[in-house]
Amino acid sequence: MLKPPFNYGGNGIVKVEDDKVWTGNKSMTLAQFLELFRAAPVEYLGMKYLRNVDQGDKRVIVVNGEILGASIRLPAKGSWICNVAQGGSAFPAEPDQDDLHIASRLIPILLEHGIVIFGFDTLVNDAGHRTLSEINTLSIGGLPQIAQFTGRPIVKDAAHLLWEYVKSEIYGRPTAVA
Repeated sequence: MLKPPFNYGGNGIVKVEDDKVWTGNKSMTLAQFLELFRAAPVEYLGMKYLRNVDQGDKRVIVVNGEILGASIRLPAKGSWICNVAQGGSAFPAEPDQDDLHIASRLIPILLEHGIVIFGFDTLVNDAGHRTLSEINTLSIGGLPQIAQFTGRPIVKDAAHLLWEYVKSEIYGRPTAVA
């Protein structure tokens, strides 16, 4: 699978299977795709295509080290792309043990780099476990959907946690004496 790193909403994702290439739900031969690519090159991230995509792409939202919620996005019938913007549908979800393990590994690393709010996506791998598919730090998405599903004020909670982080950065560190 090829994914353009600067797109969002499932735009530009390409699936390569043997000599067939899928862009969205349209297919072409690999030779046709390469011809188009040579004419207008695009940067891509390459990743393994996971066949269990029909079990959904789970988005887990984290703010200041706290998981605020999750939603699962399922592809439209006959599609392999889970994004709601591409016809998929979203449902409430809970982080499972795999998601919690992934979060426990990501949170300290991202906080160390000043990334306070992010969403990470998981897909079910060939062994039946959720595995990290991507980390979103610029276009997180999912807060309003989780709020709608849960009835909780998730956006307000996120703002509060961001403010707590800012306060800890301002007041939590000792200042140098001149």
